[in-house]
Amino acid sequence: MKLVMIYGLPSSNLFDGQKAQNLLQQLLQENVLFHSQLDFGHLLFDYLIAINKANKSNRDDQKRVESAQQKNEVLQVKLDATQQKLEAVQQKLNELKNIEKSMSERELAPRK
Repeated sequence: MKLVMIYGLPSSNLFDGQKAQNLLQQLLQENVLFHSQLDFGHLLFDYLIAINKANKSNRDDQKRVESAQQKNEVLQVKLDATQQKLEAVQQKLNELKNIEKSMSERELAPRK
């Protein structure tokens, strides 16, 4: 039971919730605990299940965050490329406007 607590308490340097849950499950199934330890064992077992679910949920969330960050980076690269294309098109449009303006100025200028 002491080993279960060493592995099961989050403040422990050797914290391993899954290992603690497995050890405690073996103890509960073998009926080797005293009656006074049995209630505490069941309570600790429920706690370990909750901790392990929370840890799994945290790992899953972390994976989703990392995936979202990777997608964001890809989208950022695409956005940068699109912005460069837009700037090039805008520059060509400005050049065409300048050509059109110079052509219209030539047409309006008096001929000699």
